[in-house]
Amino acid sequence: MAAGVSELRKVKAPRFADAVPLSVADISHATDVETTLHDTGVETTKSRVKAKVGKSNQEIETAALLPKIPKQPRARFTVECILQAAESIILTKGYEYATTNHIAQVAGVSIGTVYQYFPRKEAIVAALVETLVVNNSEPVRKFMLTAMHRPLADCMVELIRLVLQLRKKSVFVVRRIPRDAAQVCQDSEQLRPEMFLYSTTYLFFSNHRDEIKVADIETATHVSTYLCVGVIDAHLEDPAPKLTDEQMIDSLSSAIIKYLTA
Repeated sequence: MAAGVSELRKVKAPRFADAVPLSVADISHATDVETTLHDTGVETTKSRVKAKVGKSNQEIETAALLPKIPKQPRARFTVECILQAAESIILTKGYEYATTNHIAQVAGVSIGTVYQYFPRKEAIVAALVETLVVNNSEPVRKFMLTAMHRPLADCMVELIRLVLQLRKKSVFVVRRIPRDAAQVCQDSEQLRPEMFLYSTTYLFFSNHRDEIKVADIETATHVSTYLCVGVIDAHLEDPAPKLTDEQMIDSLSSAIIKYLTA
């Protein structure tokens, strides 16, 4: 996995109302607002949560889920092995089989090593969800940055195809996490790819202002991203109308283009 846990704890999905549009120069930097993930930010996040401990059971529960932050390459590798083991077990056997003992066995580490970095199973799964979001969002972000000056109709099919490819794996993992895993489900709701990519998507549409007829770019961003992700997830969850992936991609691309340019 490309992103270690130390690179994940600062990631927060921006609230739409608070998001500030960025320039191409701002977003194209390696330390993009969506991927600015430093240990200093991690420590700040941990301290903020720690300061709240004692105020409520919910806040104590949140603090208990925070993993230890690995800083050395070997430690990062160990954490990646643990997350990969958890993902493999959830995909092949199901969430209930992803016990800390089983995860340790598949990862090839001791149970003590697992607890050194993660206080409980839910912390492992929460970090896995975050990692999937980061890894899936980065290729989409890079594509939109390179397609800023291409006509919308020329790149929309490619963009949707890319989102579908990336969404297939992450949706299957998250879907196998039961609803009663409250903290994990809450984290996955707060950190969705469409929210994580908001600034880049807003900029992408802003750069196609001459093509887009929707009066408000923010509205166009909301509707298009929700439509894209919603249709793709429905297609993956229940492909009852027998559409092939390419038929779905072409139809969805046409619908979004018509919405934006009609």
